[in-house]
Amino acid sequence: MEQARVAYTIDAHVRDRDDAATVSAAIFDLVRPDLRCVSIDVCSDYRDDQMPEPVLAAQARLTALIRRRHPKRSDPGISLSLTPDDPEWADAELYAPWSIYVSGYVTPNASRESIVGLHDCASSIVVELTDADAAMLRERVAHIAPLVPLAEVHRRRREKRERARAARRDERHARLRRLLHISSSRSP
Repeated sequence: MEQARVAYTIDAHVRDRDDAATVSAAIFDLVRPDLRCVSIDVCSDYRDDQMPEPVLAAQARLTALIRRRHPKRSDPGISLSLTPDDPEWADAELYAPWSIYVSGYVTPNASRESIVGLHDCASSIVVELTDADAAMLRERVAHIAPLVPLAEVHRRRREKRERARAARRDERHARLRRLLHISSSRSP
């Protein structure tokens, strides 16, 4: 019986490029056996002079591939789909932490069954993992950032919004009480 997957996130915006590469590699090591397709944008928020040479070479090969596959596309860097059989698969994994968008799928046609998503050059990461895989990834990235269930992050954000809303409401009520007190003290 297949273990259920839970959506997890790296609970920090990973900005350091070495850390982003470490997290990305650790994720792909875990989910690679299940992936049938990746969709990657061959586009980065980083300039070429900020990228290491191997990443630039991977970017060049991916760009050449997308131009061969889609010569008439108006934005040739967006949404290159690769399967594990494609020779450029390793390039996609190497380029992933530099890409503005990467999604990994358990089906061969980039349908909605995504189990990994790296956004904004891996500053935002979501990955669906089994409990065992989550424990392994948590151990591998603990020195960078915590791995937490996405539901927990959503719960914390919801609670923070509710506290802020309550504070604004309390402040409005306090202002109203002060106004009512001032106007009642001025009445003859």
